[in-house]
Amino acid sequence: MWQSDDAPSPPPDDAARLAEFGPPVFGFVPQPRLRERGWSWFARDGITVEAQAHYWLADANGDFRFTESPLGLPGTELRGFVFTDVIGSTGRRDEPIHAALVQHLDYVVSNFQKSRYEPGTPQWIDHGQSRRAAIETADVSPATLTVLGDSTRDPSDQNRSVNAMSASAAVFSATTAAIDGRIVTVVIHHADREQIDIRLVRRV
Repeated sequence: MWQSDDAPSPPPDDAARLAEFGPPVFGFVPQPRLRERGWSWFARDGITVEAQAHYWLADANGDFRFTESPLGLPGTELRGFVFTDVIGSTGRRDEPIHAALVQHLDYVVSNFQKSRYEPGTPQWIDHGQSRRAAIETADVSPATLTVLGDSTRDPSDQNRSVNAMSASAAVFSATTAAIDGRIVTVVIHHADREQIDIRLVRRV
């Protein structure tokens, strides 16, 4: 089909965006109960500063329950994500790990938990501000994130545990660490966390 020089270019696919943003970009280790659903991206001033990995979750028998659906939701979504950020892009540069933990935990809780208030109302805004403030002052515990190495890509790339910090809000927990020049955050529902392997691998 003919296309004028002024016509908008199609958006790049996830593989192209991953290559552009990375390396490194992280996701969960391949496993029977997870299937990569896709990626979301956040850009500032035209520059991508965040990659967000989405997943489908299978049941205990490994069935993803994929069905044709006019709503476009053919399976069960994992209640959580893996975020890879440019250092300092999520707020305070003096505390980039805690800033990322707070931002992503608040984002996930607000998206997965229904509010009793109508969006945009003063009550809804006040509730969101109170939730954010509670997350910002929540107790933070030392934790680790495990990253599996890829010796086929780099013989020196070994499995490692990276020091991290963790906090919880509602029924979600977040674990954040600085890994290879990026800030990586895993936010996941407590029940879903018990069903999967949360170790990480480099996607690119």
